[in-house]
Amino acid sequence: GYQSHGNIKTPLGYQKGTDFRQKNASAFLSYDFNEHFTAGLRADTFDSDINSSSWEYEQDPNSEFFVHIPKWKRDKVALFAEGKNLNEYLTRLRWDGYWQKNHKNMRNYVSLSPMPRAKVITDSLADNRIKTYGTSLQADWQLGESNFLITGYEFVQDQLEADTEARSSMSMGPMTMSNKQTHRYNKGKETTNAIFASMETTLPMDFTLNYGVRYTWVESKLNKASASVNGYDSKGRYKNHDDGSAGKTGSDRNSRPVFNLSLNWTGLPDTSLRAGWSQGFRVPNLQEKYLMNNMGGGTIIGNPDLKPEKSNNFEVGGRYAGSAVEADFSLFYNLADDYISTVHKDSREYTYLNADKAKTFGAELSVNFKPTDHIFPYASMTWLRRKTEWGSGVSTYDSGVAGFTARYGVKTEFEVFNGRWNTDTYLRSKTASKSYSTSANETTRVAGYTTLNFATTYHFGPQKRYMVSAEAINITNQLYSYGDSIYEPGRHFNFKLSAKY
Repeated sequence: GYQSHGNIKTPLGYQKGTDFRQKNASAFLSYDFNEHFTAGLRADTFDSDINSSSWEYEQDPNSEFFVHIPKWKRDKVALFAEGKNLNEYLTRLRWDGYWQKNHKNMRNYVSLSPMPRAKVITDSLADNRIKTYGTSLQADWQLGESNFLITGYEFVQDQLEADTEARSSMSMGPMTMSNKQTHRYNKGKETTNAIFASMETTLPMDFTLNYGVRYTWVESKLNKASASVNGYDSKGRYKNHDDGSAGKTGSDRNSRPVFNLSLNWTGLPDTSLRAGWSQGFRVPNLQEKYLMNNMGGGTIIGNPDLKPEKSNNFEVGGRYAGSAVEADFSLFYNLADDYISTVHKDSREYTYLNADKAKTFGAELSVNFKPTDHIFPYASMTWLRRKTEWGSGVSTYDSGVAGFTARYGVKTEFEVFNGRWNTDTYLRSKTASKSYSTSANETTRVAGYTTLNFATTYHFGPQKRYMVSAEAINITNQLYSYGDSIYEPGRHFNFKLSAKY
């Protein structure tokens, strides 16, 4: 595959420095030795060249901002072996193993004029490599007619090497006030081991019970961290030392079991009701605990004192699949302890902190109507609220999530000239989101939007293997964004031809 995209055309015009290119290839080969045993391999490669910018900086003639990622490459090789129906109890035994390498080169350039004739420039370059090794073993067991058990083990190790060059200067007119360069080097790894067991038990009166446990061990270690500073400060003094900005070496071990339990009932025609509880456990990664990142127009500093996130998740819902309508509705509630968030230290410096608690709750609804054989109205909607509570006593619902998102429209399907013609006329809506910073005591807002879109597809040929499709996206040329840096494209069109062999 190959893609090449120019700069994004927003309703306000083209945004410079937003073009990108991507290419990928994959190969898969497997061999059935007999009806019980299969082995195979898969190889994947992906590479990209990405540019990004900021509309706010672009509108200021005295500033400049861009991000260029000339190389973001991933190579992966995976092997597997699988046995099926090996005996009366062991229905499947599968082993997977893989090796993966990620390599990213990135440059972030920021130029500001905080006052007349003053110029502050930061030019950061990163060269990051991550090697990943992983393996897993899973066994599926049929224990009588009513119990189906899945057991397994997983191992993943990420090895990180990161080189960063940060060049900064400050000038006042023709006079250079300071000029220095910082080289940071980090090397570390994160190792995860996990065992799990999950059981499905069929009960009388149309009930099904699912329950399980997973125990995870995570070891994070930063082996090397150095930051050499060379250059002149504002008083003209030469500096050559380690300023500690590469973080601190260290290691951390965390482990925890998590459980899940759910009950499903299918006692009514075309209907199922469900209720479930599950737990979550997330250990902060090397970036969040130890590293400093200058990319993106600000500085994010790791926090070695971060604790793992722990959560309890609850859900109740129901599904109906009748001849004229299909619907699924659920209510959910999530309570997270030590929720990992970012906060301002000052105007351009951030760090990671554990909020004492984060409460997330909401509802999801999807409905598909089938009034005729050709016309199908549909809608899917999510209502979501998240409240973060800090140890300082501050609590807020301005946590960066939109309260309401939806997609709703009408699909059609017709048989035309021995082919199948489909259309989809739909709207996508999202309400505004707000983010509150406890340290800066300020709230940022990203506006909501609604876009009108249309897609049509025609399948034809033997077994309908050929397809031609066209899309008109954001027909009303709505100005909107997901963040505060880049607007999404305005009115645009896509056209595609494809064939399957």
